Amino acid sequence: MKIDIYGRKMTVSDSMAAYATRKVEKLGKFFGDEPAVQVTFSTERGMQTAEIAFEVRGMHFRAKERTSDMQASIDGAVATMKYGRPRLKLTYLQIS
Repeated sequence: MKIDIYGRKMTVSDSMAAYATRKVEKLGKFFGDEPAVQVTFSTERGMQTAEIAFEVRGMHFRAKERTSDMQASIDGAVATMKYGRPRLKLTYLQIS
């Protein structure tokens, strides 16, 4: 799994990048092939935003979460990606 981590108008610390990588790697089992993943962090008006975007076989999946804590934003985006797409996951796996 190829994971690219970006910071929009901010620098991403190594510990935050490692935390996001560890959480996102757990989502790999939900996407069959080697997905291309982009994790983008940003801060606006005191709110921390984490956005996770997967691309698998030309299909795009995206989750975005805004909270006051960056780790909570990552956890929320991962939960959205994990639990918010079960029907699409089953359809995708049956077609492939």
